[in-house]
Amino acid sequence: MLNQFVFSSLNLSVIPQRKMAIVGTSTTITSLIPEGLVLLTSVALALGVIKLSQMDVLTQELSAIETLARVDVLCLDKTGTITEGQMNVENVLYYNDKAETNDIISYIISLDKEQNSSMEALTKYFTSGQQNTFELVSYQPFSSETKYQSVEIKNKGNYILGAFDLVAKEVTSKQKADIEEALEKGYRILALSHNVLGEKSQLLCLIFLKDRPKKEAKKILEYFEKQGTQIKIISGDHPKTVSLIAKEVGLEADYIGLSELPESEKELQEVVEEKTIFGRITPERKRDIIAALQANGHTVGMIGDGINDILALKKSDCPIALGSGNEATKSVAQFILLKNDFSVLPNILKEGRKVINNITRVASMNLLRVIYIFTLTVLLLITRHLFPLESINLMMMGIFTVGIPSALLVLEKMKKEMKMIFSKKLETTLSLRELLLGLLYL
Repeated sequence: MLNQFVFSSLNLSVIPQRKMAIVGTSTTITSLIPEGLVLLTSVALALGVIKLSQMDVLTQELSAIETLARVDVLCLDKTGTITEGQMNVENVLYYNDKAETNDIISYIISLDKEQNSSMEALTKYFTSGQQNTFELVSYQPFSSETKYQSVEIKNKGNYILGAFDLVAKEVTSKQKADIEEALEKGYRILALSHNVLGEKSQLLCLIFLKDRPKKEAKKILEYFEKQGTQIKIISGDHPKTVSLIAKEVGLEADYIGLSELPESEKELQEVVEEKTIFGRITPERKRDIIAALQANGHTVGMIGDGINDILALKKSDCPIALGSGNEATKSVAQFILLKNDFSVLPNILKEGRKVINNITRVASMNLLRVIYIFTLTVLLLITRHLFPLESINLMMMGIFTVGIPSALLVLEKMKKEMKMIFSKKLETTLSLRELLLGLLYL
């Protein structure tokens, strides 16, 4: 406006010259808007969502593709991700009357309304027995914090069924040897204990369950390792059991249990970098582990399917839920694997990186044009020359120099890792060399 209305020699009382001043000013202003960037960004993200849907992946937030492209730490549970998620009872060791113990377990199973994979395996293995003869006093359902469920039966006392290290705290040397042997084989171990008020707790039986690793899990974990994406396994199972399952799929790493996790945030940040496998973790501590990884500068993706994963999913940068998961869990996720297929994760990562890398390249072209126009405007102001172009001229130039090339580039397959936030990357994309070439071109 200064150049066209003040510093120019135009006679603004003459309508054609006044029109020339207005057109030059409006052309400069409109040319400083990278109008193609919004359209191309939306198209690229939409195409990414369509590609992901073809892999049976539901994208609930369009902008989540950017976060997905920057994930450098992927946290996942053992059951249902690296394993098939189908528990089977392999063996039961009895330390009390077998028939009576089976009846108690069957009765507890009948009271469990929200059965997980372990309870489903127990349901298949144990018969109904004489559960209708028991008189219930109280029942405490399974909790992800306590890792057990308990029932009080009239004239019989309390029975607790759950994780062996939390239920069977006092064991004999033989029972301890049985537990160690089972852990070495990678079994998930459940225990049933009985206690009467004022008496010592008694271990009635140990139940050994096994879940097979997925055939493709090893290749997937190897792929993420090559891509520089760290894997962290956060599970409610015993850390040694999880580590042995992970070893079967090629992931040999240090493990740590809930009791060993430090309370200090600073110490926790150091531990999450050193350890790969976390066992017996409660929902709150899952969230703390995610927060510690983020505090270390990581972009964290989290895969979960249960209610106990909600806190961690909400805290993570890129929450991913399994299609078979709880509805509340799926509601907080940005991506849902509709077929629970863990093998699509590498393709999801590739698609995310392709989309964002292409948008970044296209954005740099659009912003370069804006900078060229701004530089031209400054030079014209210094030399006191009128803006020589009209909007129609710039539109035709933009179509062939930016529009068509951008439309083609946004479809190119670029899968390199992207660590910087998209908006910050735009600010640093334009190098001094590109600016000098632009000035030379002008």
